[in-house]
Amino acid sequence: MKKWNKQAVTAAEITPEQDDAAYEALVAEMRNNPAYKELEAKCSAHGYKLMEAYRTVKGLVYIIVQPVDRRMCPEMYPHRKSGGLSRTPKVDDIGFRIQTFSIGSLPTDEFEVYLSNHQNAYELAVWMEEWEGWSNLLQVDD
Repeated sequence: MKKWNKQAVTAAEITPEQDDAAYEALVAEMRNNPAYKELEAKCSAHGYKLMEAYRTVKGLVYIIVQPVDRRMCPEMYPHRKSGGLSRTPKVDDIGFRIQTFSIGSLPTDEFEVYLSNHQNAYELAVWMEEWEGWSNLLQVDD
């Protein structure tokens, strides 16, 4: 299957319907990848939904992970462990940042959920930083 990218769509002058179909095929291929399924299961077990995860020919990793409970779970974002000019991490240099926030005072039963969700976020972020499956994700053109 030819990999979809914006330049190919523009150069081919395809219809919006063809563009949508190509994108849907790419998404299906991404989600059927065994590494994606492993990552998706781990995210789900920790209260997060994996929206997308793939790598480029240049080795950059694109991942979107969203909390299921947006009120009580922190957002998390990929970044390069080594710093650098680009914020997009490479396969061998991926780290995660966990957003901190304040939601005000909570009764003890809700605070327990809050703490548990933050512990889950931490455990997921550490697991993803150590995960060796990044290079097995679907590879697309830059």
